[in-house]
Amino acid sequence: MRRLWFVILPMVLAVLVFGALTGCGSKFTGTLCESCGNGPTPPTGGAVVTSVSPASVAAGGPGFTLTVTGNNFAQGMTVGGIGTTSTTYVSSTEMQAQVPASAIANPGTLTIIAVTSPPSTLNFGVGFTVTDAAAPGNSGFTVSNVAIEANDMVWDPSTQQIYLSVLGSNGTNGNTITALNPANAQLGVSQAAGGTPDKLAISSDDSYLYAGLDQMDSIQRFALPGLGTDISIPLGSDPTLGAYYAMQIASAPGSPHTLAVLRGNNGGVVIYDDAQARPTSVPGSGYNPIGSTNILLGSIGTIRWKADGSTIYARGPVNSGEYLYILSVTSGGVQATNGYSSDLGIYGSGLHYLATTGYLYSNGGQAVDPATGNTVGRFPLNAVGGGLTYGIDVMVPDGSLNIAYFLGQTQSESGTSEYTLEAFDLTQFTLLGSIAVPNVVGVPVKLIRWGTNGLAFLTQTRNTNDGSTAPGAGDGVYLISGAFVTNPAMQGRRTAPALQ
Repeated sequence: MRRLWFVILPMVLAVLVFGALTGCGSKFTGTLCESCGNGPTPPTGGAVVTSVSPASVAAGGPGFTLTVTGNNFAQGMTVGGIGTTSTTYVSSTEMQAQVPASAIANPGTLTIIAVTSPPSTLNFGVGFTVTDAAAPGNSGFTVSNVAIEANDMVWDPSTQQIYLSVLGSNGTNGNTITALNPANAQLGVSQAAGGTPDKLAISSDDSYLYAGLDQMDSIQRFALPGLGTDISIPLGSDPTLGAYYAMQIASAPGSPHTLAVLRGNNGGVVIYDDAQARPTSVPGSGYNPIGSTNILLGSIGTIRWKADGSTIYARGPVNSGEYLYILSVTSGGVQATNGYSSDLGIYGSGLHYLATTGYLYSNGGQAVDPATGNTVGRFPLNAVGGGLTYGIDVMVPDGSLNIAYFLGQTQSESGTSEYTLEAFDLTQFTLLGSIAVPNVVGVPVKLIRWGTNGLAFLTQTRNTNDGSTAPGAGDGVYLISGAFVTNPAMQGRRTAPALQ
């Protein structure tokens, strides 16, 4: 596959260099310098391209916005060379250009993209790939990676940003809440958090970001979109086990100042209004009868709000089984009122609630009606290559698209760096399509939807002794976008192009 090489130079020089380097049908891959005869050395302080996004597109696709990132950009510079229709100067480090569909009609076209400005500089260090067109009936997609160590991530539709709780070991932006623009894979605003930021939640009106600070025994609230620090919510402590921490944070539907918090160290489920805890809470574990059913309350591991804010669904193991608990929310707090022996899979496999169906979904592929505790369907995770590995899969449902996405490894992929992304009809439980995502570092621990046609998953390092995951070097966010997300046509599995 040939590459489109990016150059910053006057248009006349671009034509001369293009003819000299491609007249014999080859492509230039060397180093630009005056002494070696390949062209002038870029002047100090001149504009330099360091990356482009997207890094690749499929031939025959629609027109798109090309984001060019670098240094020393200025007003008046234009991106040209492949028939761009317009250029927008964003900042000294970013420019955007509209690329028409005609420019990417065929794969393997060698083109020099020129950014014209005085003084002229040359840069052949950034590649752009036009891949083969997707097979008939199958939708295209792209994959990119942002290498960053994070504990959690959430999508904010108002700002069109993914927010990350970045570990101190990451170096750059360590112990911060940092925004990521998934459209161009660039990090944005960053706010110091301290205390090892971990679990995150966005308020129902997108006005606040809540972050659990594991070493501060609290939750910090940040005002969006600027991430200005707001109130701190103390979580208290257990007299025996020590300080509580936020195992999960769930913002109440329609109430941006209200949170449900699952506190670690046996802290149970507590409702907070701003920094004030409601007096009635659910214990973290123990033999506590639920109403008249006398069902024992086990160790809760996951909480999810019902859409109307009246109920919290929780899950946890009891006597080697798995239970779904119904927690009723009032102005006085929260209490357990019912429970079911449930088919939600192992307790570590996640829980998702979708208002459009009213059902709960497990990473293991089960769908349960919380009104009865009955299983209403199963996604056939064995539809591709022997089935996804049970227990480390991640999933996200999308009611607006009526699609459920699952990411995991098949039996044949186990132990490799390749993962399979499967898309299912949310109500019919049928496979719509699948793609392979190669060269994944770490283990996927969370999958989210972003934008109109994007998915993102976060990876963490696997503990080779027991198979668990923990933050560590090599973690990152993988961004998937394209028509596959919205129209995963079933025409055989395709593999993503190599990460750029």
